[in-house]
Amino acid sequence: MNKDLYKGLEDITYTDEEIRRHTQLVKIGAAHKGKTISAETRAKLSAASKGRTQSAEARAKNSAANKGRTHSTEARAKISAAKKGLTHSAESRAKMSAANKGRLVSEETRAKLSAANKGKVISQKTRANSIKACSKPIMTPNGIFPSLSSVSRAAKVSNKTVLRWMKKWPDQYYYINKD
Repeated sequence: MNKDLYKGLEDITYTDEEIRRHTQLVKIGAAHKGKTISAETRAKLSAASKGRTQSAEARAKNSAANKGRTHSTEARAKISAAKKGLTHSAESRAKMSAANKGRLVSEETRAKLSAANKGKVISQKTRANSIKACSKPIMTPNGIFPSLSSVSRAAKVSNKTVLRWMKKWPDQYYYINKD
């Protein structure tokens, strides 16, 4: 038995079987380090795994083991840094858009959203930026409009919809003097 692997862990007791098994796994791992698996072998492994599902008991056990686990602050920062700058492909965005098209929000959910936003205080800076953004002249296929609100009134849509159009068709809907 190679008990040197467990130096510093004297307070933890392991059975001889556990130590033997761990040592065996370490040796197997070391023996295969740096080796590549052929495409044929990968295909066989893939075929063998296809269609395999965990039993309900195994799923429940795994679920219970992972309940309450959270990432540390450092791990969250690393995940965040790794995802910075990543964007979904046009195809993925189209799929997500199609999946959400025609989706109706229940009255209950709308009431919850309304209650969550009631009493929220918007800072003066945010208000000023909002007013500033809404008062810029906008070029549209129907001509120049003095503000976002005037475009939305003329088209009989919300300001949000006009902003969406500006993202979707930037060559047709855009601010005339961008800051």
